Amino acid sequence: MHQATLLGQALTDSRKFGWEYHQQVKHNWETMSKAIQNHIGSLNWSYQRALREKAVAYVNSYGEFVEHHKIKATNGKGQETYYTAAKFVIATGERPRYLGIQGDKEYCITSDDLFSLPYCPGATLVVGASSVALECAGFLAGLGLEVTVMVRSQLLRGFDQEMAEKVGSSVQQLGIRFLRKFVPVEVQQLEKGSPGKLKVVAKSAEGTEMIEGLYDTVLLAIGRDSCTKKIGLEKIGVKVNEKPGNIPVSDVEQSNVPCVYAVGDVVEAKPELTPVAVQAGKLLAQRLLGGCLEKDRVIGFHVLGPKAGEVTQGFAASMKRGLTKQLLDDTIGIRPTRAQDEVDVTFGTCFLRAELRYRQLSANSCCLLPVGRRSPPWRSRSHRGWTSRRRTAEAKPLLSLSLPRSRFCEDGVLSGKPGDSVGTRRRGSRRAVHPPG
Repeated sequence: MHQATLLGQALTDSRKFGWEYHQQVKHNWETMSKAIQNHIGSLNWSYQRALREKAVAYVNSYGEFVEHHKIKATNGKGQETYYTAAKFVIATGERPRYLGIQGDKEYCITSDDLFSLPYCPGATLVVGASSVALECAGFLAGLGLEVTVMVRSQLLRGFDQEMAEKVGSSVQQLGIRFLRKFVPVEVQQLEKGSPGKLKVVAKSAEGTEMIEGLYDTVLLAIGRDSCTKKIGLEKIGVKVNEKPGNIPVSDVEQSNVPCVYAVGDVVEAKPELTPVAVQAGKLLAQRLLGGCLEKDRVIGFHVLGPKAGEVTQGFAASMKRGLTKQLLDDTIGIRPTRAQDEVDVTFGTCFLRAELRYRQLSANSCCLLPVGRRSPPWRSRSHRGWTSRRRTAEAKPLLSLSLPRSRFCEDGVLSGKPGDSVGTRRRGSRRAVHPPG
């Protein structure tokens, strides 16, 4: 959805750079929604496949503690199975909160619903002033929809307020209208449909003034509550805050019950961000199960894609300061950004580790990497993935980007100045070695 908004803005900006088009361009919500669901489905499949590859049993059931080291799992058919373990990790996350007024659950949608909404929401009232609320409002306004944001107190509570007001000013330039110091007290349905027509009655947060407004959709983004109820935590004595149901934990994610840990949004006083939850889970797994930590120095950085130059700039400074694979693993990515892929080292992990595993090179031995052959000579592609073909001493020269001498263009094409080397050569060999294309 974010990308769809950016593309729409790019269409408008393109006229200033000489692009001429006379056909009316409009956005198709159904096409975008289908693409989003396909992407989410592919992610779910990849996660399940990763679990199978690691021999992790996935049980699609509702879990509930019955004893300190025992849980009951109930599947969709009502069948119950019991499991025992020495340690448990709670990562149930949160769900959107409703207003608790007449008509909210019947006629309003939440930020979660927006991404699977099968129809265009039309004129939308966004209730809330959190980052999620403003993000959703920006999405919708960028797609050309009429958007109003109802704010009870201040924008982005908990953030630097000078910056928050600048954000507010910038989104108003998209045509977003703000209703400040008001809260909804009733939502009425005037017409059924997809979308229908809703009337919202709101009251001033500072007085007795009442206002009304007509909208096609009302989107609630007023916070989230942890999914910690009805899972038996009270039976084993796990401390849970009454509202919003978060679990207080120690610095090592351990609750007041030694055998129960928690990570993610369900934890009290932790940033509610996906990258933070992912990192916390990785570190907890290392503490509970052990694991080797890679401390190899990163001597090469390869990126091919949009905004490659912007991404590379920060990593260039880090590499000059002795960036290691461990530091990359310990860094929490900013989501959703292109640079997050490199911090998480998702698609590039195998090649980075191959570099570090085969040979340590000094910074001066790094040379320019062109986009060339699909694989280094000692690596071959098979149905099982990348396999090692030769591991002899003379087959170990590894390549990496020479950051002082080369650069990535904005479109992601690696380039350098005239006279730069196009690859490294094996000692005593005339054959250049190239990275995967």
